[in-house]
Amino acid sequence: MNSTVIHITHCVDIALIARLFARFRGRYGALWISRATCDDDWQYIMEDWLEELSRFTLSEVRAAVNKTLTTYKDYPPTLGQLVDLCLKEAGTPEPNDVVRMMVARDFSHPLTKMIYDKIGSWALTNGKEEDIQRKTKEYYTDCLSDFHAEPKKAWAQLESFNAKPKELPPPSKIPSASERKGFRERMSEHQERLENLKLNCVGKPYREFDEKEINPNNRYFKPEVYAQYRAYLLSIPEEDVLILPAVYAYDRSRFISAKEQPEMLRKAGYIPTPQGNNFDSTRASGGPKKDYKNWADY
Repeated sequence: MNSTVIHITHCVDIALIARLFARFRGRYGALWISRATCDDDWQYIMEDWLEELSRFTLSEVRAAVNKTLTTYKDYPPTLGQLVDLCLKEAGTPEPNDVVRMMVARDFSHPLTKMIYDKIGSWALTNGKEEDIQRKTKEYYTDCLSDFHAEPKKAWAQLESFNAKPKELPPPSKIPSASERKGFRERMSEHQERLENLKLNCVGKPYREFDEKEINPNNRYFKPEVYAQYRAYLLSIPEEDVLILPAVYAYDRSRFISAKEQPEMLRKAGYIPTPQGNNFDSTRASGGPKKDYKNWADY
């Protein structure tokens, strides 16, 4: 292992770790010395501390060490405890801070955006608080490792994201007081208009047809009467539909849809194939067909 780990903005070397261990030995005495039994063990411990602390700047490590000596007066800190203090000095948000920042859409640190991408906006908006906290703790360690592995890339991606114009938040599904008032007013207007239409239609007769003669499934069905029935319903203006019974009104809507369907298909680009073309071409190109006896007649 190299004795010096150099990053873009800081330099933490093995000599710094040696001075730190000497300081801890003088402060905590036997409590610190008992962590290792031989020089080889101390060498491995020093390399482990160097690997973890080299993620931070020299000033961040020094500030964290000073707080460590103040916080842990009676027993020496572990590497994890010192790393936590270094993270605070580096401005890295803790899991609870990440939750608060994600809910507020405060992407001032790459770690917040990385965990936000893992959880998703829908879960943050609609999920329960305990589920959000659980998922944040679940993704925190991996995202923190990814951030420390390539901090420059993470900051560049965050800067690019924040530079993009933000979309407006979706409108609230809960109507406001003015929207509810406007809806009630429009409903009242529609009800009043409907009542006026009903009054205007009162007394207007409609032509009645024999149900058997206009039902294609009935044995007494008459096509000519059905044609008259269809023509009559199509001739009824929209404002007089209220005079019709429900069955007649439904059939009228069905007739209108069938009448408008060819035009709708034409606008959609559908070109109907002339009937008989495919049949004729098949008969013409298929050659003579062999006839078989119908054995059912025997």
